[in-house]
Amino acid sequence: MGNVIASAVVSLDGFVADTEDGVGPLFDWYGNGPVEVYGSDPGRPFHVSQASADYINATWPNVRSCVIGRRLFDITNGWNGVPAVGDHVFVVTHEPPADWPFPDAPFTFVDGIEEAIAQAKKHAGDSTSR
Repeated sequence: MGNVIASAVVSLDGFVADTEDGVGPLFDWYGNGPVEVYGSDPGRPFHVSQASADYINATWPNVRSCVIGRRLFDITNGWNGVPAVGDHVFVVTHEPPADWPFPDAPFTFVDGIEEAIAQAKKHAGDSTSR
């Protein structure tokens, strides 16, 4: 069974977005460096420092499953149906979207964090689960 790794980009005071749900100040580092790296979407390059690229290239290829909340899913529109990292995303929500335009995308909507983690671990198998 895979490992569970918890990670998030947050400011030192614990915020992941500003009062308007803007994440630019926290996520701008994904676009301000000279080294191009990719997650699961070959059409979505990140431009980071060499140190960040080394970390990303060492960890992201080992991720099979991601667990995210409904709010992140809504803000990103589920990355238009392509997981940012890994090959499947488990979205914790009490109400799956009824009109999402990517119904065949590798996203599973799960009611409860415990069940989402269990499904992500099962999907990941002996790989890393996040």
